[in-house]
Order: sequence, then C-alpha cells, then structure tokens
Amino acid sequence: MFNRRQFTGSLMAVPWASTAMAQQVFPDRPIRLVVPYGPGTATDVFSRQLAGVVQKALGQSIVIDNRPGGGAMTGTEIVARAPADGYTLVMGTSQTHAISPIMFAKPPYDPLRDFTPIAGLAGVPHVVVVGPQLPVKSIADLVALGKSQPNRLTFASTGNGSPAHLAGEIFKREAGFEMSHVPYPGGAQALTDVMTGTVSMIFYPYQPIKPLVEAGKMRLLATANPTRPPWLPNVQTMPELGYPKSTMTATFGIYGPANMPADRVSKLSEAFLQALSNSDLVASLASAGTEVQAQTAAQLKAFTVAEYERYKALVAVSGAKID
Repeated sequence: MFNRRQFTGSLMAVPWASTAMAQQVFPDRPIRLVVPYGPGTATDVFSRQLAGVVQKALGQSIVIDNRPGGGAMTGTEIVARAPADGYTLVMGTSQTHAISPIMFAKPPYDPLRDFTPIAGLAGVPHVVVVGPQLPVKSIADLVALGKSQPNRLTFASTGNGSPAHLAGEIFKREAGFEMSHVPYPGGAQALTDVMTGTVSMIFYPYQPIKPLVEAGKMRLLATANPTRPPWLPNVQTMPELGYPKSTMTATFGIYGPANMPADRVSKLSEAFLQALSNSDLVASLASAGTEVQAQTAAQLKAFTVAEYERYKALVAVSGAKID
C-alpha cells in the first residue's frame, strides 16, 4: 500500500521517466530521408547506399523519399517545414543550401536559418568535357574558339540553378566570351546532346562519364576541382589553367528542421559519420568519384555558412539569376 507522500512522489516521477525513456529509445520508428532529386540520380544512389549502413547503427529503417523539382528546393522545403523531432531529414547539397537559394529570386526557405546541420558527408568534383566533333583539345582551344566565333558555343546543365549551370556561367565570364545555357531535366539527355554536338560542353562529375571519355565519345579538357583528384592525377585543374573561379565540387550533408533537440542531433550525427568508415561504402564512393568529407554537426554548420557566402560571391560574378 502507498501512503499519500509515496503516491504523490510517484505521480511526479512519471513525466520525467517518460521523457527520459523517450530520449533513450530515439529513434523508435523509421526515419524519412528526403532526397530532392529523382530516382537513379547520383544523389539518390549515394543516399540509398548510405541509408543501408546508417539504419543498422540506428536500429530503424531509413525510408528514401524522392522529391525532385524547383532547383532541388521542392523536397528541401518539405524538411524545413517538418517537425523538428529528427524523423524527417534531407540529403542536402551545395545546390539546396547555397546555389539555388541564391540564384532564385524567391527561395521558399532560408538555408542557414531553417535547418539543423547534422553531418557533412562527401564531395563530388566536376570535370569539363566537350563532344568529339568540337575542334578543341584544351581549355585554351575552347576559349579561343569562343572568342573567335561569339555565341557559337553552348553549355548544358541538369537544370536551372544546378551546379553545372553556375559553373558554366562563371566560366564564360571568367574566360571573356559569350556562351548560351541549355538546361535539361536530367543528365541523360544532356550528355547525349554533348556527345552528338547539339550542345558544346558541360561541367559534370567524372565517374559517370568515364566510359564515354575512354570510348572517345567525349573529350576531357580539365577538372573543375580546386586540386587534382586521385583518379585524375594527370589532368590539369581550371585554376592551374588560369580560371580560379571556374571550379565546382558538389557537396553532400544531412540536415534536419531548425531547432532539433541536441541529443537527437548528436545521435544522428554519430551514426552518419560512423557509416563513412564502412569499407564497402568508402570503396563504392571512390569508384563513383566521390571523396569522403566527414564533418560533425558543428563543422557542417560552419561549412554551410562559408559555402553560402562563397557561392553568393560567385553568383554575383556569374550574373546568373532565376525569377
């Protein structure tokens, strides 16, 4: 039998015990990872590979939810408006948290205010390629052609506000010649049109087009990474060739809605970063031309701010804006 004091004390303890238990069992249901790109894209493939490893550490499934569109902002906005409980996350990129919010006149979210950074993951350097029918074998040749025949050259991208779009805009201004932008809804048709000469060139990750380059269906002119990646040690970078602003490395990180509980951020961050030490995942990333760039929540927060400011300056240089 409880006396009155014992009964009152037990009632007071219940909410605290429930809260502690709730914190201990997180996550106690599947986590939704919104991927703001379509199925089969590089971001989607990476997200699914990563989720397969992370869910083992968390003890709960991670469900991939593809929500492409709007310069990758459609899916990202969903997470910005979701409850800040750690059960809805987004695979953020340099496009979602820097390029698109800067280039679009009315972005639907603030990339710095509306999210909780959780873990930085990786980066994918781009390269510059042209079709084999274009009479150029170097960046110098490309610039000379562009200057001698204004408006002849065109560049493809995987959509308005994409990394390839921004890189092309910056390059044509840095090189000093006119070149028209041709956006595509995805990479497949863009690459086909580069190969056939419908468009002149594209900034694109190397590994997906490696077989095309090796088969002579595309010509590799330079890497747009600030430094030479391990898989292209003999290919010059755009900065080495005199174009220091014409670089593009797409980055990946996990974000949640703003104001997430610190303990849940910590648990999620630990799980995602632990996954980056998985040998099979690391090997798969390397074969896809992806460099691991592990960052804690605090490091990703600082990186996101720095990248936003960097891209803000680059967009100003490029003159690119989307209404």
